[in-house]
Amino acid sequence: MQLVILHHHLNRGGVTSVIVNHLRALATLPEEERPERVVVFFDGQRDGWPDDLPRELSIAEVDVPELGYDAPGVSSEPEQLADLLSERFDACGLQPGDTLLHVHNHALGKNASLPRALEHLAGEGWRMLLQVHDFAEDNRPENYRHLQEAIGVDDPATLGEILYPQGERVQYATLTERDADILRNAGVDAPRLHTLPNPVAEFTEMPGALEAKARVYVALGLPAKARLIVYPVRGIRRKNLGEMLLLAALAPEETYFAVTLRPKNPSEAESFDRWRRLAESLDLPCLFDTGSPRAEGGYGCDFQETLAAAEAILTTSIAEGFGMVFLEAWLAGKPLIGRDLPEITREFKAAGMRYDGMWDELRAPANLDEDFARLTPGEQIAAIRGTRRPEAPVTLIDAPEGLVAANAAIVRERYSTAAIGERLAAVYQRVESADAPAASEFHGERIVEHFADPARQFPVRVETPLDDGADDLIAAIAQLSHPLTAQKTGEEPVLPAVEGIRAVVFDVYGTLLISGSGDISLASEGSRGAAAIEALQAAASEPATSVVGVEAAHLVPPTTDVAGSPLDGDVIVSALHEAVLESHQASKSEHPEVEIRDLWRSVIEQLSLRISDDQVERFAIEYECRVNPIWPMPGLAETLTGLNNLGIELGIVSNAQFFTPLAFEPLTGKSLGMWGFDESLGVWSYEHREAKPGLFLYERCAAALAERGIEPGEALFVGNDLRNDIWPAARVGFKTALFAGDARSLRWRRDDARLADVRPDAVVTDLRQLLQIAL
Repeated sequence: MQLVILHHHLNRGGVTSVIVNHLRALATLPEEERPERVVVFFDGQRDGWPDDLPRELSIAEVDVPELGYDAPGVSSEPEQLADLLSERFDACGLQPGDTLLHVHNHALGKNASLPRALEHLAGEGWRMLLQVHDFAEDNRPENYRHLQEAIGVDDPATLGEILYPQGERVQYATLTERDADILRNAGVDAPRLHTLPNPVAEFTEMPGALEAKARVYVALGLPAKARLIVYPVRGIRRKNLGEMLLLAALAPEETYFAVTLRPKNPSEAESFDRWRRLAESLDLPCLFDTGSPRAEGGYGCDFQETLAAAEAILTTSIAEGFGMVFLEAWLAGKPLIGRDLPEITREFKAAGMRYDGMWDELRAPANLDEDFARLTPGEQIAAIRGTRRPEAPVTLIDAPEGLVAANAAIVRERYSTAAIGERLAAVYQRVESADAPAASEFHGERIVEHFADPARQFPVRVETPLDDGADDLIAAIAQLSHPLTAQKTGEEPVLPAVEGIRAVVFDVYGTLLISGSGDISLASEGSRGAAAIEALQAAASEPATSVVGVEAAHLVPPTTDVAGSPLDGDVIVSALHEAVLESHQASKSEHPEVEIRDLWRSVIEQLSLRISDDQVERFAIEYECRVNPIWPMPGLAETLTGLNNLGIELGIVSNAQFFTPLAFEPLTGKSLGMWGFDESLGVWSYEHREAKPGLFLYERCAAALAERGIEPGEALFVGNDLRNDIWPAARVGFKTALFAGDARSLRWRRDDARLADVRPDAVVTDLRQLLQIAL
């Protein structure tokens, strides 16, 4: 048998490591069981591809640039790619009768032509094993959308049939039983589905613990009696570093935590640095980037020496493709502590391994209502800041005697390079000998539904943290915000299947965000004089660039007017309300809206205060956050991620001000754009000087949807107010869902006779219920 290994590239990374490990595993087989020749097809990129490949195998590499990642906006051309590959195979002396194709990550959405090209090749007689490492449907909305657009298919069922071709010559492999279950549930026949775990290599150069500590503790600046817990990863977002900080806050004195490497991806590195800064500010015993050279900001510690110096290995990850740490820790001779991932470890446990003392969820400190890993980054930070080391020591390392040795023995028996080589050879034999046609009907939509499950959504996996250069206004919102809890309404959900939904459009205050006042603050009244004075003090302390009426050097003292008289906060608030009324009266609109910055400037001028334009914006935010605190509604992250995974367009129609869209980044870790909201589908009242319940904003949104080929009846509007949200949205033609998840903001308006016959299509008491009705 000749073997073709095909992947987009050979750059350093997880898939490339699997390919290298497979080659080394095949090299352990007896000569008569090895492939006669291995030809690796890739796009020409090979940064990190090793030079010391096994000499027992005849390995050649062939550059095919067309296998690389798609450029933005390209359409798929599967026939051309199939013809090109056939020509290159033939030029290498490869024929369908004596060659097996082992293809890695064909459906991830990096090359939209590849899935159908492989289907063409299967039709020409080529036998193939398609190994799925990652799914485009799993928290990769950009990949999935690219596949939809490049192939020209929106429907998940039809697209799934294209991405995962079935046939007598096509079989599938996954790294884990979990991923095999996903494909099996979608319709891949069990005999055509195989698991190929990663081989686990021994640590061949690990020194003794005392020798390692002598060097590592000095490099890290640790006291001799310290206990070191090592997290041996690049600290990307899904590794859930906030949980490491929480453990550091709870751990006994002299316990130190170290994460070995800073990510290279800029957005991942930004998150990593955020956790490092938080640990430093709270004086937590955490060390970051211990494995990078000192010249690059690390500690310069050797990886195997660091493992040898550790008392235990840590994992707090919330998602893994395979989970090497669950096997490698024992070969390093260390207990593994932290977060278990049962869907990953179930097959390791079936082989006899034990993970005593690890947790499926963490609710420490005790007042947490949710698993710590399901909190937004902002909520995690608040929990860490509020944690105090308990008087009674917390036991983190408590491995029963003999557990490390017993688990290590199982790893060596079941997951060694030689063991996986035998397993790989057996799978290749089954692919070569299969001749029966595929029996099952494939249901690609089931893969989408699996990953859209709210239980699989973790905000920390997709956070976009603020960096040191973040806008001052966004930073002010972060500083002024604090967790709020939604108040139960007593309503029962009404969750019919709302078919044909291609877009979901949201209200903001009281729907996506908990609102302390139940709405944007202009909609409510009350004594807010103290808040106005505090906001003015904060704003006046900020540097000015342009000043209303005076030079920047003459800023108003924060508590007096220009004459030195004390300011009256109630007078300021009253002046604002009068300005709102005057603006409404001057408008020709039936439902006018104001631009709050213009009104605050007017008030400031009336009171002879001196303040800059920049400070006006800061003043508006400082005031709003004090009188109307906001916080993400429970389930927001899971819902938006799930809708993205379903390929549903997201929009907003909101009574709002300039600070409303800014609030999402500091509160949720992601901007609206990162959450999948297209700017053209965001309709804000302050920009148009039109407010709800008028039809204008909804008609604007409907027009923007029409440009995408989406009719009003294919859009679901979600809002908390029957008059302002449900009534006008339904009049424009949208399907509607009343959000009844917070008693502060739920507005049935039962005393409004105009609404007597208005009924929403659905009533949701939790945002995540939208994933049940919008399929």
